[in-house]
Amino acid sequence: IRNIRNFEKFFTEFDSDNRISIMADSQTKLYHRCFIMFGPVLRMVRSAAATLQHDILFYRPKKVSELPGVIYELVTSDANNQFYTLGLAHSVETDESFDVYQDFLQYVFDHAPFLADE
Repeated sequence: IRNIRNFEKFFTEFDSDNRISIMADSQTKLYHRCFIMFGPVLRMVRSAAATLQHDILFYRPKKVSELPGVIYELVTSDANNQFYTLGLAHSVETDESFDVYQDFLQYVFDHAPFLADE
């Protein structure tokens, strides 16, 4: 968990609009999941005059030993049909989980409420 905490520090210092949340067991310190949102894309979406569409994708890494769990990607597209990664989530759970998906979207809307208005 120390390495991901170091990444968290660097990521948030690099761009003040970057967002990251790391969830770990408070007693064992074992990592469970994280949510990441990219500041430059958030700024673009916030200022865009175009209609934006959002979609979420699921990935299961081919080599489970390297990264067990599921990766969730929230993408947005603009009027020119350009796609941008708005956020990523990772969970150590081995199957797609509606709870993780729901928690991820809640995190996104909590940190970028202007997206919920679209």
